[in-house]
Amino acid sequence: MNLDSRLRAVCALTVPTSRQDAGLHEYDGAVQDLSLDAVRRGLAVLGAGPRRTDPFEEAYLAAAEEALRVRFGELELHRVDPSLHIDVLDPSCYERDYAPERERAEARRTHVRAWPDAVDAAIATLDRVPRRGRGPPSPRPAGWPGTPRTSPPRRPRCAGSSSTWSRRPGRAGTSRRRCSARGG
Repeated sequence: MNLDSRLRAVCALTVPTSRQDAGLHEYDGAVQDLSLDAVRRGLAVLGAGPRRTDPFEEAYLAAAEEALRVRFGELELHRVDPSLHIDVLDPSCYERDYAPERERAEARRTHVRAWPDAVDAAIATLDRVPRRGRGPPSPRPAGWPGTPRTSPPRRPRCAGSSSTWSRRPGRAGTSRRRCSARGG
């Protein structure tokens, strides 16, 4: 497929999506480089190239470029989110029947051979992943997983009601009406 420089720059920053969802099999066997330098180079060429004559196509491409600038430039998710690195390592796309088995097997082998460098890059790049148990505690509401509970959760009860009454099946509505009637 003949891609211009702007589309190629978007595809270079979204290799798994380009290969699997757009069907660009020129990326078969390729593991996207998410190292700091590679992402910087990729961001530098985003938007470089001719503008589209169709306003819709231009707006769509410009939005994709801006989304990548935010994802990798402003938020630097490749430094925080291990799932991005896991996605580029995933060889399961070669299980689909899109090409002869021999071609898919070779692409899978090439892909897997690139793992050591990709894993080294991931370890170096993921320098902003929050580490559990270090730093200040994260502000979480009581009751969230990992938050110590100081006391068991309470059910609202009206003053003077017996716990037996509030636990009877089918009586919860009656109990609430009586509580509100008594002002409790």
